Amino acid sequence: MLLLLAACYQPTIRSGAPCSTSNECPDGQMCIAQVCTLGAGSGVMPDAGIDGTIQPAVDTDKDGVPDNKDNCRDKPNIDQADEDGDAIGDACDLCPQIYGTANTDSDGDGIGDACDPNPGAHDTVWLYTGFPAGLPAWSRSPNWTGSTGSVVATSGNGTNDGDFLVTQFPMPPTLDNFSATMTVTVQALSGTASGDHSVGLEIWDKNANSGMGAAIDCGLDQKPAGSNSILYLQDDNTNNQPKSAPFSWTVNSQYVLTMSRHGSTYTCALVGAGLPSLSFTSNFVPRDGNAVDIWAFGTTAQYGSVQIAGKQ
Repeated sequence: MLLLLAACYQPTIRSGAPCSTSNECPDGQMCIAQVCTLGAGSGVMPDAGIDGTIQPAVDTDKDGVPDNKDNCRDKPNIDQADEDGDAIGDACDLCPQIYGTANTDSDGDGIGDACDPNPGAHDTVWLYTGFPAGLPAWSRSPNWTGSTGSVVATSGNGTNDGDFLVTQFPMPPTLDNFSATMTVTVQALSGTASGDHSVGLEIWDKNANSGMGAAIDCGLDQKPAGSNSILYLQDDNTNNQPKSAPFSWTVNSQYVLTMSRHGSTYTCALVGAGLPSLSFTSNFVPRDGNAVDIWAFGTTAQYGSVQIAGKQ
């Protein structure tokens, strides 16, 4: 007698194939760094060996996070930090602050085309931090707090109420052909309703104005609260008139703000298609490793990351 045995066969879905051109993967997998990867909680079993036994989880970068859950499989990043939320970890994201850009690097310097201060030249990231340990040991005013992944300034808008946090990075021989970029969310407006409410980046020259110091400011401003919202660029050191562009920024929205210097040209810009950018020329010269700070005035502002990069 011939017995026919029927059985259900459900093969294991294996990961590691390239994503489709539209970043799609088989059910139970997700596209990370253009590779189809088993997602956490997918219910898909890890690959089995020839004898049917389950193999140990693969951890290519030895950071304690298995490849099927690691958003950066070739560089250790146990914190799995992902500032822009694009499923590419900060450790291997060529533009960790900018969501939705192609992870390409045409000049091969390790900085993505979308955030490279000098496309076509070799640049170095002098500083990148997503504040993994909260508030760093940098020079600052008193009104700063920190938690894992961000720092917060709480500032009024009276006389001398501005709050600042001075970034620290290796000073190149000449601080030129560089950009500083931050992510910021204004959580609340504070101080008087009729006063300024602003956040921004500052490039500082301690020897300007006869040794008193001066700065070029790039920021978002409202005066009074909720009105006359602008992006602005201001020079303390020359007779340049401040430049501004209308921009209706709002509380509880995150913005990516960048400021760059190329010779005598300074540029302040919001990152994103169609967003405003301002430039002028100035004889202002930043001079030391305390030259870049982030600041708040009349706001409670949360900063998620800072990157400073420039030409060798």
